[in-house]
Amino acid sequence: MIDEYHFKSKEDFVAMADLLPYPFAIAETNPESNIVELYFNQNILDEFGYSVDEINSVELWYENLYPNAEYREFVRQYFESEIEISRTKNEKFVKIKAKLTPKNQQEKWYEIKAFFINTFFVLAFVDINNEVLLQEELKKQNENNNRMLSVLGHDLRTPIANLYSISSLAISNNISSIDFVSIAELINKESMQVLNMLETTINWAKLNFNSLQLNASSIDYQNLVENVVAIYQENCSDKQISVLVDLRNFKTKETDEEIVTIIIRNLISNAIKFTPTNGKISIYALNNCLVVEDFGIGMSQEKLQSIRTNSYTSCRGTNNELGIGLGLQLVMKLSEKINSKISFESEVDKGTKAILMF
Repeated sequence: MIDEYHFKSKEDFVAMADLLPYPFAIAETNPESNIVELYFNQNILDEFGYSVDEINSVELWYENLYPNAEYREFVRQYFESEIEISRTKNEKFVKIKAKLTPKNQQEKWYEIKAFFINTFFVLAFVDINNEVLLQEELKKQNENNNRMLSVLGHDLRTPIANLYSISSLAISNNISSIDFVSIAELINKESMQVLNMLETTINWAKLNFNSLQLNASSIDYQNLVENVVAIYQENCSDKQISVLVDLRNFKTKETDEEIVTIIIRNLISNAIKFTPTNGKISIYALNNCLVVEDFGIGMSQEKLQSIRTNSYTSCRGTNNELGIGLGLQLVMKLSEKINSKISFESEVDKGTKAILMF
């Protein structure tokens, strides 16, 4: 612990700073002239890239290490406020976290420990960037998971409630054979929605708990996509949507067929969902990319941005189809899992291209 009994001169502080493995900055204020003299140990130069010749005043320190004027003022006010609070308690120590920008580098998080004794002010810097970034990522994931679970609970409840109501009608004795067939068709559609939601949710859970295993193999994309389209044949028939698949000569490096299937199934499902009656969908190759193009309602630039930032929320399709908002987030993460990338091009009322790049 630094205290005034052990450190009475600048030489004492310099000896300490040169001995310890952290970047240290020492400021000594002349009580008569109020001039501040700075000292940096070698670790300051190694960490931040500045010598005391380049930064010979407190003002230059703030200007160089906090280049953003607004953030600089915030840190300075916060730091001075903490020091004032500490002094009112007769304490000689302050600790804060802040982002500093070393010379020719990106900004990084540091824990700054300040000691003030008599006319000396000593700063020690501990790099906590990886720790802070990890905490921020975990916080973001937790918030996202909570949001997804909330959406899931809401959107699954509706079709399941519908299934219960419809099946209750089906087992009553007050319906005709024609009505029974209609009810059976409704049960079929609602069941498909629930199964799709559950499958998406299970894959999302596997991805988040890192239980997906990669199994690379060569893929017949024409056959794979035709099989996926067959799953949604009834949905396409209901909306009279034509789907053209042209992937006979499309080849990529070996990759995981199950993951690619999940991705393509979600992209095709979205294309059907947002394509109006009598619309069309084309699935084709472009260089090393697989493209799912619809000519539906399209998306605004704001909606595209929300997809990129994982803040996308589900909306109903052109035939009032439901979704749970997990699909696009799932395929974006899955594409990273197989070292691929998904991008979107879209115009309102013209359609959307979902591009899977291998």
